[in-house]
Amino acid sequence: MTDPSLADETAIVQKLQDIAGFERLRTVLEQHFIRRGSLLRGYNIVNKALKLLEEIKDSYLRVFREREGENTTKRERFVAFLRHIPNNAAARELEEFVQQQLAPRADMGVMLDEVEREIAHIKYELEDYNADFKALQQIEEHMDLFEEKDRSELQLLFGLHSLESEKRLQPSHVTFPYIEERQAYWERKMDLGREPIAVEVAEQAVRRYGLIAESLN
Repeated sequence: MTDPSLADETAIVQKLQDIAGFERLRTVLEQHFIRRGSLLRGYNIVNKALKLLEEIKDSYLRVFREREGENTTKRERFVAFLRHIPNNAAARELEEFVQQQLAPRADMGVMLDEVEREIAHIKYELEDYNADFKALQQIEEHMDLFEEKDRSELQLLFGLHSLESEKRLQPSHVTFPYIEERQAYWERKMDLGREPIAVEVAEQAVRRYGLIAESLN
């Protein structure tokens, strides 16, 4: 059966233009989903690293602190004994040697906590990127839920063309007033929306605008 919307030449041209635009979008999205696969692999690596850190904390860190406690007790006992030997150069040299050999080392727990914070930060970034990709996919699959101007804004915001924060907005829009205005707009969409997918995309838009604002500080 013939599509009634293709009854005249103008409608046919418009239909072809719509299809061409959609195909370009699909090509770009496919490239991004390849990159998404790399991000997901990175996410798995990060999770493995966090698990390894937990294992180190549960095993090696306990042994390290026990050994440090033993060394502290030995050092204090040896030094106290040597200081009871008055006016003895050899005793002073031996005390210095003991202090060096049994000196407290940097707290392994502090270093592990710093590493864990850095890895956790990377994990959160990867989760946000993945949420962006998911939102892009939802927009592609449910284009009827979003007005054209909103789609254009969201595709740019969610990194369709670049994942760099400053390139997720038009150059003239990289300002706090604009970001606050758009956040408020998508918050209204989120609160008043009836379609779960549209609400979820709006929620991610609010979050991404917030992350861009943080990057400007």
